[in-house]
Amino acid sequence: MSDSDSDSEAGASHISDEEIFRRKILMDGEGTGASQGIDNLLCSFIQWCDSEGQTDEEISEGYQNLLAQLDNLEFSCQKSDAARRANMRQLQEYDQMCADLESKIVDMEKTVAEKRLELEKAKKERLNKMKYDALGKIVSSLPSRQESMEKLAKIEEEIKILMAENEALQEKSDVREKQVRLLVTSARELKHKLREELEDWEGSDSD
Repeated sequence: MSDSDSDSEAGASHISDEEIFRRKILMDGEGTGASQGIDNLLCSFIQWCDSEGQTDEEISEGYQNLLAQLDNLEFSCQKSDAARRANMRQLQEYDQMCADLESKIVDMEKTVAEKRLELEKAKKERLNKMKYDALGKIVSSLPSRQESMEKLAKIEEEIKILMAENEALQEKSDVREKQVRLLVTSARELKHKLREELEDWEGSDSD
């Protein structure tokens, strides 16, 4: 066998013992799902190893095809790994977005609760203001303290005048009552005197 045959066989032995299985394990470990490509590579490798009756050129061409398939599988692994990493980053971004959204929801719920309390407080304040305004209207419709005091003083003055008039009338009534009593007494005395005189006169006539 020529030097080129020896090099090809040495390369094949080196690939089969190390590179091919290492890359297969790497690809399977990364979860690329390229099992069909690996199966095809293994079939090609077995066929290439069974190089009996093949020329050096065919062996070299088969070796280059194996390397090309390995390169394609490695590229597929790298592509899948890049996609996996991108998916992981996207999942992390989604997790962060979900965490941010949950935080915002908590903040919104807190804000809504605070606004609800503020609304209840505003309603109470408005109701109290309405009550105060109504009470103010009632108070404003009432006379002022000065007017009330003036009216009270006027009423007290009128009461004093009425009391004075009542006392005067009472005095007049007492005087008239005394006069009437005196007249009645005088009338009774006069009546009694007249009766006595009449009796005396009748008695003198009978003599």
